[in-house]
Amino acid sequence: MLKLNRIYKELIIFSYILGSLFICLTGKLNKFLNPKMNIYFYIFIGIMCVLLVFEIKDVLKSKDRKSYTLRIFDILYILPITFLFFIGNGSLSAETVGNKGLNVTSVQTSLNTTGNANDNKGQKDIEVTNENYMDTISEISYNVENYIGKKIKVTGFIHKDNNLASDKFVLGRLYMSCCTADSQVIGYICSYEKQSDLEENSWYQVEAVINKTVYSGEETALLDITSIVKIDKPENEYVF
Repeated sequence: MLKLNRIYKELIIFSYILGSLFICLTGKLNKFLNPKMNIYFYIFIGIMCVLLVFEIKDVLKSKDRKSYTLRIFDILYILPITFLFFIGNGSLSAETVGNKGLNVTSVQTSLNTTGNANDNKGQKDIEVTNENYMDTISEISYNVENYIGKKIKVTGFIHKDNNLASDKFVLGRLYMSCCTADSQVIGYICSYEKQSDLEENSWYQVEAVINKTVYSGEETALLDITSIVKIDKPENEYVF
């Protein structure tokens, strides 16, 4: 068995702190965690820093520097640290998107649907942004009759659902309520004659007129596209 000085504990704690800071400083945190949950991640870092201080004090005070036997079980503490540094970008493939299912009708969210959606109320044209995405799609989904005939501008990735007609697709976004594990695809059903020319999972900005349709037995919005432009994938694909 490998012999190590007891300072191995401090090295593991320090590695966790370093890995956590790496995620924060590289901007990867909110590709895996809803910003509302960031505070708990910061608390975790704080607790680890306190533990490290106490462990270092204990080492400095202790006169007994016996070697430590590294056990197989200890590898379980080391593996997550490795994952922190080699973690991906949080993107989901088209196949994964399909497996996660689709929500284009009633968006279940704890958000106040009268919040940022108010920014578009009373306006002839609706512009959907990352900040008002959830409020706007919830408002339109629940009150589609009030928005028929209005113009809308929105961005998202193309998802071609087999349950839709050949001239229709979903312009989707990934919604994260807590973390990546509970993310789901939400979006608008769009109608476009040249749907077959669009690339699956590619990003587009569309301008459309709001209409209505039925999906899975529920009435929901339908965007009749008047303009569509391919764009680069955003740095963060999620809406919160």
